[in-house]
Amino acid sequence: MRGVTVSYYRRRGSSVEESFVIDVATAIERANAAGNRAGARRIRELWLDHFDVTLPAMGSANLIAYLESRSVWRNDGEWSVFKTVDEPCIAYTAQIGEDNQVTLVALGACYRYPSGSEENWWTQTIRPRVRTLIG
Repeated sequence: MRGVTVSYYRRRGSSVEESFVIDVATAIERANAAGNRAGARRIRELWLDHFDVTLPAMGSANLIAYLESRSVWRNDGEWSVFKTVDEPCIAYTAQIGEDNQVTLVALGACYRYPSGSEENWWTQTIRPRVRTLIG
């Protein structure tokens, strides 16, 4: 898609598999259990429309400009992490390579923050995932 590649975080730990896709399924399940059909729909839209279609369709030059205009949610080392607004949400990062090739990496999704804390989601889920990325 014009210099943009999309990928999803996935890592098999010693006893647990972590992945963006598992996060999405869990978030949709929790939204449905809460009777929040709009929340479940929003998670799907963030993944399948925003992350998978809208961002890559910008092409690399426009995507880079878009990301540079966005507020960075958190930084960890060389990685800038972006998060969609409010809950439910997704967090992602981007790596810009040679010839402005952009790789978008979906890091995580949640319906509600763990223990009601955005900071908990960062420290317990997203930052550890960022730290496994090879820079």
